[in-house]
Amino acid sequence: MKNPIGHLAVAVSLVALLIVAGCGSHSSPAAPERAAGLTGAWSGSGSGLTMSLALTESGSQFSGTGYMSGGGSLACSVAGTYVEPNISMTIHVTGYEDSNFTGRFSDANTISGKMNGSGFVDEAVVFVRQ
Repeated sequence: MKNPIGHLAVAVSLVALLIVAGCGSHSSPAAPERAAGLTGAWSGSGSGLTMSLALTESGSQFSGTGYMSGGGSLACSVAGTYVEPNISMTIHVTGYEDSNFTGRFSDANTISGKMNGSGFVDEAVVFVRQ
């Protein structure tokens, strides 16, 4: 006669073994390389848009100046906040509605995000440290 309790014990042991083996096989995704801050020259681009910025960081705040082009070159000023890895900045061009960029560092020298305002609607923009 077969022992149903013995079969149950073997089944429970196999399930427990599979659970323990599965727990150890997953690795966490690597965190992005720590950013070196924002101070310095940055070049940004999106669909039909390019930007060149010189930024200065002070604590969690930053500001700067540069040029924005997409049919013409316009001087701009920027100001925002940086709480690693997240960036939020307002871009001001005289005579135009302000634009807002929100993004995050994807590695130590690259910021990816979206631009809104002044005709931009969730425009993907990538900034690269120069």
